[in-house]
Amino acid sequence: MKKKILLFTALAAMLVTATTSLAQTKVRNSMIITTDWLAKHLNDDGLVLLQVGDKKEFDAAHIKGAQYIQTSDISTPRGSGLILELPPVH
Repeated sequence: MKKKILLFTALAAMLVTATTSLAQTKVRNSMIITTDWLAKHLNDDGLVLLQVGDKKEFDAAHIKGAQYIQTSDISTPRGSGLILELPPVH
């Protein structure tokens, strides 16, 4: 469960950094965020939390506001490029 929370926070950091970087001139030194940062920014309009993993675990417990996506939603099938390469947009 701790690994999944770290995954959530990393994804959240990337998404928040991407959406707020235009509004801020200060650049973050790291895309890794802390649980304290997440707690302070959990209600930010621009924050998007994605849980990638097992649907049963998501249904059992997840961070408030998180959205579930499958690994296949953000990666290509084996043998079709890099494993975690985003699939083409159709």
